[in-house]
Amino acid sequence: MGSLFRPLVFFLAPYRWQVVGISTLFLLLSVIDLLGVGLIAPFVAVILNPEALSGEIFGIALPDWLVGGNYGVWLAAGIVMAFVLKGVSGVFVQWMILGFVTRFRARQIKSLMDGYLSQPYQFFLMRNSSTLIQTILVNSKIFSDDLLLPLFRMFAELAVALVLTILLLSIAPLFFLSLIACMVLAGAIYVVVISRQTRQAGQKVTLAQEQLVRGVTQGIGGIKEIRTLGVEVGFSDYVAHAGVRLGVNQRRFYTFSVIPKYLMEMVAVGFVVALVGFYIATNRDPSELLPVIATFAVAGLRLMPAFSQTFSSLNSIGYSRFATDQLYEDLKAFDGGPAPFKTVAERAAPPAGFSQIRLRHVSFTYNGADNEIVPFGPVSLTIPKGSVLGLVGPSGAGKTTLANLVLNLLQPSQGQVEIVQADGQILDAATARSLFAYIPQEQFLLDDTIEKNITLDWSGAPVDTARLQRALDLADFQRVVAKLPEGLTTSSGERGTRLSGGERQRLSIARALYHNRQVLVMDEVTSALDEETERGIVASFERLRNEGLTLIMIAHRHSTLRICDSIVRMENGQIVQQGSFEAVLGAAGPAPQLEEPNP
Repeated sequence: MGSLFRPLVFFLAPYRWQVVGISTLFLLLSVIDLLGVGLIAPFVAVILNPEALSGEIFGIALPDWLVGGNYGVWLAAGIVMAFVLKGVSGVFVQWMILGFVTRFRARQIKSLMDGYLSQPYQFFLMRNSSTLIQTILVNSKIFSDDLLLPLFRMFAELAVALVLTILLLSIAPLFFLSLIACMVLAGAIYVVVISRQTRQAGQKVTLAQEQLVRGVTQGIGGIKEIRTLGVEVGFSDYVAHAGVRLGVNQRRFYTFSVIPKYLMEMVAVGFVVALVGFYIATNRDPSELLPVIATFAVAGLRLMPAFSQTFSSLNSIGYSRFATDQLYEDLKAFDGGPAPFKTVAERAAPPAGFSQIRLRHVSFTYNGADNEIVPFGPVSLTIPKGSVLGLVGPSGAGKTTLANLVLNLLQPSQGQVEIVQADGQILDAATARSLFAYIPQEQFLLDDTIEKNITLDWSGAPVDTARLQRALDLADFQRVVAKLPEGLTTSSGERGTRLSGGERQRLSIARALYHNRQVLVMDEVTSALDEETERGIVASFERLRNEGLTLIMIAHRHSTLRICDSIVRMENGQIVQQGSFEAVLGAAGPAPQLEEPNP
C-alpha cells in the first residue's frame, strides 16, 4: 500500500468531500448492522427463558408497555426492521459507491485524453499509440474496478467489522479475540504468500492487454498489405500469444481472489465448532450458550464477508499497482491540466494581416532510426503571404522536418520561426498556429458523415453553411457531394474507404478552408493520384492561390510543382538551392543565391 499512497492522494484529492460523505454512509450502515445483530442475543434469551427479561437492552431501560408478554414479538419486529433497513441502506451505499467510481473513471478518461491531445508533437513520436490507447481504455478501468472500487468496499466492510467487534467484545471478549487472531493470522499468511504473485500477474495482464491492442490495431489497419503478402498467420499468432498470456494471468488473479472467501469460512466454522465444544465440555447452561452462539453465528455471517472482502481487496489492489503506476506517471505529468479546448464556434477567426513566414537560422536535432543524433539546419527562409513554395529533395533530406517546424509542431533548438504581420509585429505561437492546416498524403478521416469530416465539430453548434459552401466550392468538392446518395450526410466509411483518392484530398482541402486556415502545408498530396485527378487538384491549388492562400507543398512530381513561385531543394537538413521551377528543376541554368530572411 505504501507505493500506492501518493497515487491515491493525487487522484482523490479533488474529491475529498465526496470520499468523506461516502465514509459517513459506511459508518451509518455499520450502526444499523450493529442494531440488527445486537438484538439477536436478547431475542434468543427471551425465547429460551421469558422470565429472564431484565427490563433493559444495551443498558437502556425499556418502557413498561414493552416489558410484557409481547416483548419477544417486539424484538423480532426490531430485528426484521433492522435487517430490512440494513439491506435497503446497503443497496443505496453500493449505488453511491458505483456512481462515484464510474464518474471518477469518466473524468479520468477525459483528463487523459485532454492531456495527450495537449502534448507537443514530439511526445507522439516517442510513444506508441497502442500504449496510449491501453492507458485510456484499460488502465483507467483497472484502477477504477480493481483498486478504487475494492478499496471502498473494503472500508465499508471494515466499518461493519469495527462495530461488530465492539459488540462481540462486550459479549465474549476472550472467544472473540481468539476468533480475530485466527482470521488475522490466516489472512496474513495469505497476503504474504499471494501478494507478490498477484502483483506479477497484474503487470503481465497489463502488458498482455497492451500487446493485444497493438496487434489488433496493426493487423486490421494493415489488412491490405497483410492480405497481399500472405502474412496473416504472423499477426494472428501475435494476438493469440497475447490472448494466452492474458488468460493465464487473469486465471491466476481470479483464483487468488476467491481464496479468502473459503479461507475465512474454514476459520469461522472451525472456531464456532470449537466454541460449541468448549461449552459442552465445561457443562455450561444451554440458556447461556445459545444466545452467545446465535449472536456469534449471525455476526460471523457479517464478519466472514468483511474479512474475505478485505483480503480480496488487498489482492486486487496489488494486482492493479502496475496499471496504477502508469496512470499516475502520465496524469502527474499533465498536472495543472491543459488550457480548456475551444469548439469550432468558440474559436476566434485567424488573423488576416500576416505578411510572411520567416525562418531565422533555424536548427533542430532529433534521434534517428539507430538513436543517432541527426542535425537539421541552420535554415533561413522567407515565405511571402499568398505564395506557393515547393520543397524537394531525397528522402531524409529534411523536408518534413522543415514543414513541421513551420507548423509549430516541432520547436527549433536554435533560431526562430516567425509569423510577421503587416505592421512588422510577430504573432505569438498560439495565434500563429490558427493560420495553418496540414494535408498529408494519407488523410485523416472519420467513419462519419462528409459534413462531420469537414467540420470536425461535436459541440452540436449549428454548422456555418455559408462557410461550408465556400469551402466546398474552392476545393471543387461540391460536384462530388452532389453525386453522393445522401449528400453531406453520406458516410465516408472507415478511413474514407467510400471515397476515391482525389475525393479524399478535396475533402481535406475543404476541411482546411472551413476552418479558415490561410496557410496549407501539403505533404505528397498528389503522389498517389492519376494524371487526370492530379490536374484537377492542381487546378484547385490555383484557385486557392488566387484567393490569397499560402501553399507549402512537399512533392516529387514536376507537374505538381510547376505552379510554385519558388522551389527549395534540400539535402542533409540544409537548403542547397532555391529559385524558380526552371532554375531548380529545369534542364539547365545555374542555381541562384539562396534567399536570406529579412532582418
